[in-house]
Amino acid sequence: MGDIRQQNIDAFLKENLTTEFSIQPLAGDASSRKYWRIDCPTEQALILMDAPHDNVENLAPFLNVASILKERGLSAPDILAVNHEHGLILMEDFGNDLFFDLVKADPSLEQKLYIHAIDALKVLWSPSTDLDLPAYGPNEMTDAVHLVEEWYCQVPTQDTVSKTAAQCLDKLDWSNPAIVLRDYHAQNLIWLPERDGIAKVGQLDFQDAAIGHTY
Repeated sequence: MGDIRQQNIDAFLKENLTTEFSIQPLAGDASSRKYWRIDCPTEQALILMDAPHDNVENLAPFLNVASILKERGLSAPDILAVNHEHGLILMEDFGNDLFFDLVKADPSLEQKLYIHAIDALKVLWSPSTDLDLPAYGPNEMTDAVHLVEEWYCQVPTQDTVSKTAAQCLDKLDWSNPAIVLRDYHAQNLIWLPERDGIAKVGQLDFQDAAIGHTY
């Protein structure tokens, strides 16, 4: 971390924390964002999101989607402090109980956890037409297929895959769009057993949410 960046982070944390703290890095995602766990001896642990603007990151989508999810009774982290100028968010720490890790350690939990994950997903399937989210319609989904072609298909089959995907997507009824979380999977879901109902499923890495088809 560069000296100036470190100074910005230190100033942000000292401004928003009233006790001494320690900071340790956490695994990031596929973007330029970095995450840090902030341990305070007398308070609950927090998470720092480091999304510097020079890497073309923007806090607005994350904050917007977090608000949308919470309005629907889903568990997105509480936001404690934001610095848009430096691309920093201090937020609630959901802990380490990823669905993936829990099921790997105890396969008997798989059905229980995935039922909760599906129940949370159903809330996202309710029609949503008035939200400030990007579109993820047939054109955008067809474009996404190009990644499959690039990584997994032999050159002679690439055009066939795209054309087939476009034909299938065009046949769907797009009149009742819903929220689509493109990274909704076991390594982005945290088990929060002390909460009730769909709030037991902690949501991570949701900033790329869009409006698309329920299926």
